[in-house]
Formats: sequence, C-alpha cells, structure tokens
Amino acid sequence: MKYDLTHEQLTVLLSVIVQLPMAIFLGHYYDQRIFLDTGYLVSSGLNPYQQHEISVFSNPHLTGLNPIIGYPSPWPLLLGIIYRQTYSILPNLFIYNFATKIPIIASNILLAYVTKNIMLTQNLPKKTAQFTWLFLLFNPFTLLTTTAWGQFDTFIALLCVWGLYLLSKGKTVQSAFLLTVSFVFKPISLPLLGLPLLFASRNRRNNAFSLLIIVSVVLVLGILPFYVFGWVMPASSAEVSSFFKMAGGMTVFNVIDVLVRSAELPAALWFLGYLWVPALIAAYIWVYRNPPKTVIALAQCAVVLLLAFFLFRSWLSEQNINLLLPFLLILIGAGTLTKKMFHLAWLVPLVFLVLNASLPQLFFLVDPSVIAWKEAFDLDFGTARLAARFAVTLVWYIVALAIMKKTVSAANKPLNKAVVDAPSLTHQAQLDPYTVPLTDRLAVRLYKDCRPNCLETAPLQKGLVLMLDDKELVEEGVGFGVPVVKYMDKTFFSSKANVSIHKDRLGYTLIKVFTLDSVSVKKVGNTGYINHSLYSGLRKKFELMYLKHRKLKTAFNKIMEIRQLLKIKTEFKTVKPRGSVTLTYRICPEVIQIHADFSKIQRENCKELILLNEQGASFFQKYTDSKGETLLENRIGAWDKVTADHATLHGVNGQIQFSLRNIEGAALFRGYEWTRKRFCWVGLSYSVVPNRTTTFDYVININRLS
Repeated sequence: MKYDLTHEQLTVLLSVIVQLPMAIFLGHYYDQRIFLDTGYLVSSGLNPYQQHEISVFSNPHLTGLNPIIGYPSPWPLLLGIIYRQTYSILPNLFIYNFATKIPIIASNILLAYVTKNIMLTQNLPKKTAQFTWLFLLFNPFTLLTTTAWGQFDTFIALLCVWGLYLLSKGKTVQSAFLLTVSFVFKPISLPLLGLPLLFASRNRRNNAFSLLIIVSVVLVLGILPFYVFGWVMPASSAEVSSFFKMAGGMTVFNVIDVLVRSAELPAALWFLGYLWVPALIAAYIWVYRNPPKTVIALAQCAVVLLLAFFLFRSWLSEQNINLLLPFLLILIGAGTLTKKMFHLAWLVPLVFLVLNASLPQLFFLVDPSVIAWKEAFDLDFGTARLAARFAVTLVWYIVALAIMKKTVSAANKPLNKAVVDAPSLTHQAQLDPYTVPLTDRLAVRLYKDCRPNCLETAPLQKGLVLMLDDKELVEEGVGFGVPVVKYMDKTFFSSKANVSIHKDRLGYTLIKVFTLDSVSVKKVGNTGYINHSLYSGLRKKFELMYLKHRKLKTAFNKIMEIRQLLKIKTEFKTVKPRGSVTLTYRICPEVIQIHADFSKIQRENCKELILLNEQGASFFQKYTDSKGETLLENRIGAWDKVTADHATLHGVNGQIQFSLRNIEGAALFRGYEWTRKRFCWVGLSYSVVPNRTTTFDYVININRLS
C-alpha cells in the first residue's frame, strides 16, 4: 500500500535527517564526556557522583578518572538505562552516543509542536506560529547546543512551556508537577518553580496542593535514588562551588578569565555568586504585583524571571538560552517583541559559542586530537579570544536587558490611565472617544456612550469602530468585540458601559465594561408594544424561512422594508441588569487581541454567549476563507456557520481586510445584511456555549492592502 508523506511530515523528517549526523558523531568534550561516563557508572552499579577509573571506552578522552556529573539523579538514571540497552550489548561508541541523543531529538520536535499549538490556541498570527515551528526544528544554535552538544535543555523547555500552558488553563497541580520534574532533571528551571503558587494565589487549596507536589517530586525523583542505590550525595564545598563560585560562561563574570585565567570567583568576591538570589526575589515581587492570568502573561513572567536569573548568575552556559527561546517566540506572536530583537537573542549567543571554542570541542569523538589543537591555539591567541568573548557577552547583556525592559513594559500595569468620569472634565470631554492608530491610515475608535448612533443599533453600546483616513466604517454594525448573552427567556444587550485606556511603550489597551441591561421589543407606531411571545414565534418562523430559502432573500428584504412602512420597529428597553461583561482590547499594529470576561454575569438559565465583530456592509462586501470559498454581498448569508480554519472580510477596492480564526470550543459565524433604511452590517462573530470557562480570547488581524 502506497503511503504519501504530507508536507508537514516531510519537514519533520528533514529536521531528523539534519540532526542524525550531529547525534551520531558529535558531542561536547566536557558535557558529553561526563554523560557517556555516567551511563557506564550507573549501569555498573557505581556511584556517578564519585570518581572512578574508567577503561571501557576506546576514546582516550573517555578513560581515566571520570569528571563528576553535576545534575540531580533522574538524568544519570536515564543514561544508565541507555548504556545498558546499547553499549553493554553492542560496544560501539557512536551507537551509544546517538542513543543518548534520542530524547534530545524528540524534545526538539515536541517543543516545536507544543509551542506552535499553544500560539494557535491563543489565536496568535498563524504565520508567526509556523515560523516558530520551523525555527525550533532547524535553528542552528538550538541544534548545535542540543543534538550536537548532547545537552537536553529543550527537554526542560518542553516541560516548562507545557506546564505554564496547563497553568493558564487552571490546572495548577499538573503544572506544578511538570515544572518540578524539569527542575529535578536540571535546576536551570528554578526561576519558574514558584509560578503555580502565584497564579492561583487566591486559591489556598490549589497552592497547598502545588507546594505538596513540588516537595514530593523533589524528594522522590531527586533524593530517593541516592538512598535506593546507596549513592553518596554530593555535598562537599568543591562540588557545591559550581553553583555559587564558578565565574564565567556567558556572563560578565567571564572577565575574571580574561584577567587571571580562572573560572572561579576570587575569595574576596564570594558574595557575587549569590547575586541571582535578590534578583530573582525582585522579579517575583514584580510578578506578585502583576499576577498573570493568561498564557501570554505567563510567558512574559517566564522571560522576566529567567533573565533575572541568567543576568545575575555567575555562570551561564550557551545551551541554557534554549529555555528562553520558546517564550520569546510566543511574545513575538503577541506583539510584545520584534523578530529583530528575537534574532539578536540567539545570534549573539551563537557568536559567543564560536568564541568560547565550543565548536571544535564537538568533534572530540571523531578526532581526539582536536582538543590538543584547541589548547595549542589558546597558547597563541587565548587572550584575544577571551577578550572578544567578553565583548560579545556585553552585547548579549544589552540585548537581554532591552528584552526584559520591553517585556516588563508590556506586562506592567498600564501607564497614563485615562480617567473616564473625572469631575473636572466637561460633559463633552467625558464623551470624547478614544482613537488608537493601527497604521498610517487605519485606526480604531472606542466610544464611551452609544455612538455612532446608526439605525436599529443606535441605543446600544459599540465595540471598536474601524476607521480609514478618519472615516468610520462601522455603519449599523456594532464594532469589534461586543457581548450579547442569550438566556432561556430573553437576549440581553448593553446600553451602558464604562471605558478606560492604558498606554505603554508597546501600544494601547482599551477596556470596556458592558452592562447587560437591555432587551429588544417590537413596537407599532406610538400605540404600544407587540406581544413578545406572539411576535417571537412569528419572528422565528420568518428566520427559518429566511435561512432555508436564500434565493428569496430579495423578497424577504422587501418584507422587512414593508415592516418599516407599517411602523413596526425594534426598540431596546432597559431592564434589570443580569451582570456585566468586561472586554479588553490590546491594540497592536494590524492586530487586535480581545479578551472577554463573562465571570460577572448571571449564570442561571444562560443559554449562549455571543461576541459580535461587525463593521459596515456597504464597505465590506466580499468574504473569503481558507477553504477557498468566495462570496459577495448577500451570498455571504445572514448567520451562516464558518467551517474553514479562518475567514476574511474584504473592503471595496481591496483596501482593507480583517480576518478571524475558528477556535476550538466556539462556533464562528458569518453574516451580512444591507436593507434600505434598516440594516447595514457585516461580521464574523463567535458563539460559545456557557461552561466552566468564563473567559474567551481571540485575535482580529487587520491588513491595509492599498
């Protein structure tokens, strides 16, 4: 049976093919040497945390006294299993070397998929998600520092990214478990360990469970093997010094290596090895004051915490940067960082890797003499190389601090908050809208009252009004991001709202709290209202006929116009509110991120949550989607379900288009109505069945094409 690989499968296969020779033949002279020796020691029942005379391998750099591994017990145990299943059966050094890299290759691929899928679930731009996937599969820095090197930082990154995503979904205990597992494999993830405690700070029970999970996993995975296998736990001052006394790597402390050719802090400067402790405490105070509520906010917190740890620690290895990269990629999709800044974040460490002489050390298995060559090179050019390495480190610090500053600015409590109802403002000033530019010609506007007052939606609150060259395009539409809540008895709209604006260096965040205080009623002239139950039944039959017989749309529109001649009109009557819905609009260039919070509505008999995204039908007259369907004007339909991955509405003359994606757990509908003196709207709106989730996030991509 013939089986054709998809483009995606071929891409992953190509990544594996690229990594295979690296995995088989390469390995870092120091780290992979330790790992290969450790696998033999554990398999032989020896303590990997003590030195032993090794003579089982043919490579001269793998014989003699072994360097002591500095990681907790899970990784040595895994290496022991790998040795038992490979070298002890078939004593081939390259097969054994490759086998230790299999978990790393798998982690690289899984990290690419998990990060991409998280970005898609957050409705971040699909192109950025695809870029993220390809980057993590083929980025030379990542492949050199993991598959070729032998380090497993992408496995740690995988656990951390997955753990924080679960945390954003309220799965605190599962998140704490994954983060703690990452810590007991490699303590480089220490800065993220406390996030489950802060994310659920209002839930003491979850906090207690999280703390219990963290302690239990550390005890079982990290400490118990020392008692089970009779290993002596490393506790001497020399063994602990790597965490607090080592000075160098990709930190400014490598200047000590330039000056005195030492990779250890001078005795008088011992306290510098603990600088990361107050730095991390300060970062956690910031997180406490700005508690994360979404996976993007968690990514921002992760970046700040990791950089606080990396920049103030006295030792940082190149491969540790891989823990940072997936979070930076998420922030690119969220509009927090630019690709230029991101690329500097890995290109500068790549230059450092070269100047750190790490590249030649990767070939010690196939050419043992390369280590002697490296030592001879350093006799002539070592000082210049170390000085250049220090200069590159300074560049890395500048880039890292710039990233940290942008991330803090984006996540911080917004600046320059506009006061909506300040007594000192005039009434007109209080009603002036907020207008935020998207591009040189595009902008969005948010009113504090019910403007623009057009046709039937005149008495209702509006969302973001799209503007081109200072002209509003909303017409009878209600704008982007407007909540409607259906109950068993009535459908509730909003006629009252509170609005605020926040500004930071990266853009604007607008917040509008819609009060659900209005229901629609039908009125005949000035005589009185039509019986609601009778009219509701007639309207439903009319809607069923309308949806079933699309070819008669023109006739139905005429009936609706006749209804106006009979002076039957819709009014929105103010009633007792059934709560409020908070819409947060994050405005970025050509992207609007919308967060809807339904936690303050009455849940009893709640039937459906709707988020309308409408603009004017006389301007947006063309619909396309990712399935290739193209519809014009009336053929778009009045309330048709979108089955494609994403859908787009195009403006006349191809000037503007806006797109939304289908989201798991919600239904996306398209709609278009343009009836003389009655309706003039077109939109892509979400329908959500109420469940345990009280929030909904989506993204609107807006492009000006001409």
